[in-house]
Amino acid sequence: MNRDVSVFECKNVDDVRNSIQKALQDRVDLLPISRDSLILLKPNLNSDMNALTGNTTDLRVIVSVVSFLKRKGYRNIVIGDGTSSGFYRNSMNVISRLKLDKIAKKFEVRTLDLNHAPYKEVDFGGEFKAKVAEICFDCDFFINLPKLKMHFEAQISACLKNLIGCVRGLDKQKVHDDLIKNILRLNAKIRPDLHIVDGLIAMEGTGPSAGTPTYLGSIVVGLDPYLVDMICAKLVGLKYYDVPCLKLAEQMGIITDEHVQRANAVQTHLKKELLRPEKSWLVALAYHPKLRKYFTSIRLSPLFDPIFSADLASKIFLSLGLRQDVFTEEEDKIKEIYVDQEICDRCMICGDFCPMNLNLPDMIGFEEHDCVQCLYCFFTCPKKAIKVKGNLGFISEQIRKYDKITRKMVKSVYRENHFAKRANQQN
Repeated sequence: MNRDVSVFECKNVDDVRNSIQKALQDRVDLLPISRDSLILLKPNLNSDMNALTGNTTDLRVIVSVVSFLKRKGYRNIVIGDGTSSGFYRNSMNVISRLKLDKIAKKFEVRTLDLNHAPYKEVDFGGEFKAKVAEICFDCDFFINLPKLKMHFEAQISACLKNLIGCVRGLDKQKVHDDLIKNILRLNAKIRPDLHIVDGLIAMEGTGPSAGTPTYLGSIVVGLDPYLVDMICAKLVGLKYYDVPCLKLAEQMGIITDEHVQRANAVQTHLKKELLRPEKSWLVALAYHPKLRKYFTSIRLSPLFDPIFSADLASKIFLSLGLRQDVFTEEEDKIKEIYVDQEICDRCMICGDFCPMNLNLPDMIGFEEHDCVQCLYCFFTCPKKAIKVKGNLGFISEQIRKYDKITRKMVKSVYRENHFAKRANQQN
C-alpha cells in the first residue's frame, strides 16, 4: 500500500464508502489515540451549489469519513469551512443550505462556519496579515476534503487551494490579491494530516463556480498535498508545471525530483481531459496580480461596497464574468420528496447518489427515515420520477442552470452500468 497517495475509482455510494474506509483503515495509525481528540474535517463549501454541479465537496465523501471516525469511537468531530466572501457578505448560511447541519445532527458531530470562528492573525509577509480560524491550528487531527475542479485563477482547485476556506470573511479577498504566493504561504502555516480529494463529479471550464460538472469517478487520498495535487493535475489532463501553485512550489524547492518520480509512478485509467478555464480580457485585467489589490481596496471601501453589493450591480458583474456566484436570498422549504411510481423504472440510480445510503427509491417520501433533503436523488433521476413539494428557493437557480446537464451526465455514465449489473443479477 502506497501511503503517500492512493487513487480509487468510485461509481456509487458503496464504492465511495468502501474506498474511504480502506484509505482510512490503511492509515489508521495516524489517527489520535484519544477518542476525545478534536478532529477537523475541512470540505470545500465554496457556495450553496451542491456537489452534483461540480462546485462543493460531495456529501457521500463527508458522510463516509464521519461514519468511519464514529465507528472508531471519536466523539469530538467538527465539520468546518468558510464559504466565499460573497455568501459571507450576504449572510447566507451555506452549511445549512448544503444540509450539513442535518448530517451533523444525525451523526452527533458539530459544524463550524470558519468565517465567524475564533481566529489567529497570520503574517503573509510584509504588512499583510489575515485572520485564520484558530481551530485549523489547534485541532488534534486535520482532514482536508477538497473538491477537484478547474479554477480560472489557480488553474485547478484541490488540496492546496482548499485551505483558503480557513481564512475568515473578507480577508479572503486580501489573500486573492496575490493568490498563488499566498496559497503556498498558507500551506506553510497550516498542515493538514490527511487529504481526501473528491473527484467524483468535477467541474471543468471556468471554475470554481461558473464551469460545467463532469463525471470523473475518482477519489484521491494522500499525506503530501503537493504530491496529491500533482496526481489531481494528471487526472484532469494537466502537467503539474501547468498549475501555477505547483510550478512555483518547484521553483522554491518544495516539490523535488522525488515528488516528480512518485507522481509519474502513479498510473490511472481515470484520466480525463477537462476543459480549461477561459478568461475575457476584462476578467484578466481585473484579476491581474499587480492590479487586483487596487480593485479589492475599492471594492471593500465603505463608499463603494453598497454599490457593488446592489442587485443590479451583481447582475452586471455576473454577465461580464467578474463574478461567478448567484446570491439568492430565498431559502428552500421542502415539504415532501416522493416518487411518481408510474414514471419510475427502478433503475436505482438515485440510490447510488444518496449520501445516507438509503434504500431508494422505496424510502423516498417517509419522514421517519434518515433523508437530509440534499436532493441528490432529485438531480440525478434520469426519468424525473422523483418529485418535490414545497418552495425550492435558491435551489431553483441550480435547477435552471444545471438540471439538464446533470441528468444527461448521469444517464450517459450510469445507465449502461446499471443495465449490466441487473442483467448479471438475473443470470
